[in-house]
Order: sequence, then structure tokens, then C-alpha cells
Amino acid sequence: MSHYTEIKLNFTNVENLVEALVRCGIPREEIEVHAEAQPLIDWKGRKSRYYANDHANDTRFTDCDKAHVIIRRSYLGGGHNDLGFYIDKEKGSVGFVCDYARSSSSFNDKWMDNVAQRYAVSETVAEYASQGQSVIEQEHEGEVYVYVKVGQ
Repeated sequence: MSHYTEIKLNFTNVENLVEALVRCGIPREEIEVHAEAQPLIDWKGRKSRYYANDHANDTRFTDCDKAHVIIRRSYLGGGHNDLGFYIDKEKGSVGFVCDYARSSSSFNDKWMDNVAQRYAVSETVAEYASQGQSVIEQEHEGEVYVYVKVGQ
């Protein structure tokens, strides 16, 4: 039986999450974004209820597992469930990665850490850019460096 692992996240900005996923190798056209959370589909093609069954008191997931940002299983291959991110600024965001995907080399803890790091970079760049600061990003040997020009 499949199972989702709940990954508590500090993601609050959908656009920055999508950018982080793209930077981690997910093609933009494979990422769905929804204002209202949509059902996640399991490897058998059914609405998944793995998390919902285990967390019956969480009213966000009463009928099935849902997410605002979804990478469908058809893009992930094989026996994968959909991969999703439920964005909730008040209660905290949740990432859903099935155990099968987590055990693969593609969507393991290291990959999720990379998504979180890329998200933090996107948040930082967006914040400084919104203040009119010049921001330069450079990547070297897998490390991302952000330089901010302060003042004139």
C-alpha cells in the first residue's frame, strides 16, 4: 500500500515555489497551479486518501488529499502518486511525496532540501527586487550566491 509522507514547509508564495521546482529540474509545463486545492491522484488513478485517513481531524483534507501546486504522476512515471504542495499561510504548508517517490533517487530528502533552498533564494531575490535593489544570482558548483547592491 502506498503512503504519503507529510513534510511541513514554510512555503507561502506559490510563484516562488514554482520557480524553485523549475530550478530543481521540473519543466514548468508539468507543474499545475490551482487557487483552490485539487485532489491528488494515487498510482492506481484514484483520488488519494492516505494523508486524509491518517489525519481525520485536519479539516483541510476531509474527502481526499489535496494540493495547490501539483506535479501529476503521469510526469513522474511508474508507480508514483501525484506530488503536491498544499499552501496554507495560517496553519503551515504541507508537501506530499509518496514513500515510493521518496525512496527513488529523484524525489528523496536531498531533492526536497534543494527545493527548500531554491525557494529561499527565490524569496530573497523577490524581496530585494521589490525594494528596488539590484540583485545578482550566481551559481557555482551547485551553490547559489545572491549579491545585493545596496545604495547607489
